[in-house]
Amino acid sequence: MVNTPKKKKDSSGQKRLFAIAEAALKDQGWRLERPTDSRKPSERLMTKRGHTLRATIRTSQDEWLAFPLKDAKGTKFGPLATADRVVVATLDPEDSNYALVFDFPAEDVRERFKKAFDARKRAGLAVVRMQHGMWVSLFRHDGQHPVYYIGGGIALEYKPIARVSLVDEARAVDDGESTAASLSDVVAAAKRRIAAAAGVTPEQVRISIEA
Repeated sequence: MVNTPKKKKDSSGQKRLFAIAEAALKDQGWRLERPTDSRKPSERLMTKRGHTLRATIRTSQDEWLAFPLKDAKGTKFGPLATADRVVVATLDPEDSNYALVFDFPAEDVRERFKKAFDARKRAGLAVVRMQHGMWVSLFRHDGQHPVYYIGGGIALEYKPIARVSLVDEARAVDDGESTAASLSDVVAAAKRRIAAAAGVTPEQVRISIEA
């Protein structure tokens, strides 16, 4: 097999991580829009200072990065084939109450998936056009497993562009009514949500509170 057994995914958690990834990019000054030439829900065009890049946004709740395998040679992995950047929102392996957002060069990710594919094929594990694709570990380097960790460890080589408290995000979603959340946490989370919906940065959002 090309893929490895995975835990059942939480769809609400995936949506939450995807929104966190988009908000992190906007915090970095990127304007996001859906490409007109693709129906893939994970793809975005990132534009800053007149420069546009094609990104695929991925989420991970188990510390693995996945793409569908599209050819027998292991050279095309779904939206990875045409991406300039791979943006990943994943649970922090050191504290699952936080999410980490990474912005990887797609060429690096492509090289890792090709390396992983070749290693598994040599081991007799590769399957042509595997329906569920293939996984590469975000946080485990080569050598920690005979096959499955080959190509892994990219998240250890790049700094995250954001680290977001999932606890604070959950409190803000609950209409900001949780007594455990401080006012500053609620306001900060609300700004991020409003900014994501309006297509601006959180710094451009002003919230006025009248007693």
